[in-house]
Amino acid sequence: MNLFKSVVWISLFSTLSVALLLQPIDSFADNNRAIKGTVLDLETNTPVPRAMIKVNKTDQVAFSDERGQFMLQGLAKGVYLLSCLAVDYPKYVLKVSLLEKTDKQITIYLPKSETAREIFELGGIKVEAEKDLLPDNFYASTIISSADIENLQATNLGDVLEMVPGLEKTNRLGLDNPIHANVRGAADDILGTFGTKIVIDGMPISNNANMQMTAEGTPIITSAGQGYDLRLIPADNIQSIEIIRGVPSVRYGDLTSGIIKVRTFSDISPLKVKLKANENTREANLMYGFGLGKWICNANLNYGFSERSLRKEGDEFHRISGSLAISRKFAKGKLPLKWKFFATRLIDEEKPTDIYRNSSYNRGYSISGNWQGEYKLNQRAALSGNIFLQYTRQNTYKSRLVEALPESYMAELRMIGDEVTAGGRFEFNQSLSFGRQFHEINLGMQIQYDNNFGKGLIVDSTKNYYGADAPQRSYSFDDVPGMHQISFYAEDRVSGNFGKRFSLILGVRYD
Repeated sequence: MNLFKSVVWISLFSTLSVALLLQPIDSFADNNRAIKGTVLDLETNTPVPRAMIKVNKTDQVAFSDERGQFMLQGLAKGVYLLSCLAVDYPKYVLKVSLLEKTDKQITIYLPKSETAREIFELGGIKVEAEKDLLPDNFYASTIISSADIENLQATNLGDVLEMVPGLEKTNRLGLDNPIHANVRGAADDILGTFGTKIVIDGMPISNNANMQMTAEGTPIITSAGQGYDLRLIPADNIQSIEIIRGVPSVRYGDLTSGIIKVRTFSDISPLKVKLKANENTREANLMYGFGLGKWICNANLNYGFSERSLRKEGDEFHRISGSLAISRKFAKGKLPLKWKFFATRLIDEEKPTDIYRNSSYNRGYSISGNWQGEYKLNQRAALSGNIFLQYTRQNTYKSRLVEALPESYMAELRMIGDEVTAGGRFEFNQSLSFGRQFHEINLGMQIQYDNNFGKGLIVDSTKNYYGADAPQRSYSFDDVPGMHQISFYAEDRVSGNFGKRFSLILGVRYD
């Protein structure tokens, strides 16, 4: 009997040992831990939906919901590196330790940084990795931050474009001569430089009516017929620039030669005074951002001076510009509003002190205003819009000696008139999620009016500035009708994860 019991116990023990050996090793691991968290915007403390949180060196991925919440399950005891990716934010990397048997609760605060490509949080210390100048988006674009501009010691937007590989512009650094950029072609292509759209804080400053300024089929080589002069935008007031060479959102419309998006300062900042000098250019800049009750004000004043030739007197260029940004949040932060005002005055003189008796001046100025607002209907929907108005006064003069038969003569050319660009954009934004797919839907409309008024180009046909036999003649701006444009557009930006993370843009626009 005792022998029989011994055999039974040995058999049961052997069976149990074999069964245990056949079980997967993972069943013994304590994989019941989870990381639960919330993704929030650092500045506004609002949830960030559609953020992807990935456990490094594994295939585990989670997405934050409309409340910014996510959960990573089935984790064993250990230390993990999490990568958080969200649209409009740099990549955020942090270390999380799972040493207890309970779940881990974390909160990820995503900062919006113009200079960082990645932000690492290790031991409570945040380290920013600088953003590359080469594009990392699904479309061809380059983003330049204010720190990059500071290192270059640029004086205007045209100087900053030196940092963009392969971009053509018409002048060297400085304020010597007008600077026009062509994002998609050669710098000497007049129509190409006109086609590159310049957008400052959501306000397009390229006047489409300028495209009509021709005389008998020949483009007039002036600021009116060659696109926007980039010298008029001081570099010290620029917070970031995005140059898009590929196909961007349909909200930008008549994009033929690329787009340059400029964002200026509007936040609280200490008083800053900058002085710059090189062999032929001097510049002074004053900036101050301060709070006034519930309002935020940011003011910028800039003066630039350039002497074109050290051998010639009386050929100086002066640029005086200023801007004022006023912002405030209403409705408990759901309705942020912002007003921006810009003014630029040119004093561009060239006296006839050389043997050819060349002389010229440009005494024009520009004034513009822009209103921006956004109302958050909920965490996933918002209404946004902006209204803009820009007025430019053209007052230019040129004279030169024209050698002709039977006798040479002094020729003069004037351009006098007013340019107006006005319009607005109104847009509805909605975010939706279906499983691991996220949709960002934009529905909007844009209205724009461009026109030129005044005497226009004044040419003495008996002493033609372009030559004795040149066909160019005077014409009035009033003879060319203005341009009215209304646009409707819809766009769906889809992102998700099907083994690989993907982004897809589908859009349609009618002008």
